[in-house]
Order: sequence, then structure tokens, then C-alpha cells
Amino acid sequence: MTPDDIARRVGVTGLRVRGLLRQMYPRQAPGSGGRWELSAEQVDEVLAYFRGVRTGTPSTGRSEVPLTSTVPVDWFWEGHVQDRVAAHLRTQGWSIARLANTAARSTGPDIEARRGPDRLIVEVKGFPSIGYRDPRRAAEIKRTNPTLQARHWFADALLKVVRQRGTEPGDLVAMAFPDFERYRSLCRDTSEPLAELGIGVMLVTESGKVVELLRPSTSS
Repeated sequence: MTPDDIARRVGVTGLRVRGLLRQMYPRQAPGSGGRWELSAEQVDEVLAYFRGVRTGTPSTGRSEVPLTSTVPVDWFWEGHVQDRVAAHLRTQGWSIARLANTAARSTGPDIEARRGPDRLIVEVKGFPSIGYRDPRRAAEIKRTNPTLQARHWFADALLKVVRQRGTEPGDLVAMAFPDFERYRSLCRDTSEPLAELGIGVMLVTESGKVVELLRPSTSS
């Protein structure tokens, strides 16, 4: 599938698709007049990105954060990922003691959950968008490579849960991300130390399913 095929399928310009491709996969960018060679997985990732921008994600009952024009509709936005993880935890018998107001950029743990004597702290990140939330800049594309920014977000989440483990060693800790290959790759590269530290990892798919790559546990 070519960039123009993707553009027709999602209803955007080919130029915008190629702009996203150059940011997501800079090492594969062809020279002048060259053609993009994308794997099926990369095509799915690009389609998922534009479907999220176009259709958004239904609200899951977060009354304190109404879906307005100031809240991103992308399925991979941090607030939507947080909602899905909280709903998943409830099905596992956890009660949600706290949800951070993502739209308002509130501080503190993104999710605090309790089950019996256990307390679980989850740090949630979204996936970087290529555009701006400000309507006045809607036609612009951010200069920062989203895959590079995602790595920074992963590192920030990891630092926060490690610090939580250090200050509150009795807590269970986990990280949650939207299911993009960039995050899967980072999780694969750090899976052994994450497991040794007892850090859980959850991925939220476009359909809202939560996949637990690593379960949180007390550190060994």
C-alpha cells in the first residue's frame, strides 16, 4: 500500500501521510522520487493513527473530563488510555482511588488503585500526535519526531515508577501505553530489568483492549 493509497483510505492528502511517515520512520525515507516500502505492521500503525484523529474514542464515563474541542479525540491520547486501563483494573477487582485529570495536566499518580491490602500506582502515557491541539495551528505538523518523543515519554514513565518503588517499596507499580510498535520495541529492550524490578506494563489497543505484557509484583 502506497502513501497515496493510505491517504485515499483515510481521507487526507498524500502530502500529510508522507509527512507523518518521515517523522515515524525517518530511516526509511526514500530519496527524491523514491517510493516508500512499508511493512504490513507499519501500514496498520499509520492507518490506526489517522483513524484515531478522524473518529476519536468514545467517552468511558470520565465525568470530570468532558470531551470538548480542547480534549484530543485521538484514541491514543493519554486520557483515553487512562480510561481504558482504569476500566480494565475494575474488572480485575481493583477499586480506583484516584484518576489524574489528564486534560488539566494535574500532578500526582495517573491511576491509584486498591485491592485488599495492595496499592497499585500506574503511570500512563499516550502517543505523540503530529499536529497541534490549538485550532489556529491545526494545519501545521510538529517538527519533533513522534517516535523520538515517545522514547522520551517512555523514559519519563519509567523514572516515575522507579522513584515510586524507591519511596514506597510496598506499592505495586506499572506503566501503560497505547499499542504502538515503538512502545512494544522499548518494552522488549527493557523486559528483563522491568521484570526484575517488578514493574508491570500494559498496552491499550485501538479497540480498547488492554494487554498485560508484564504483571506488577514486589521487587525481587
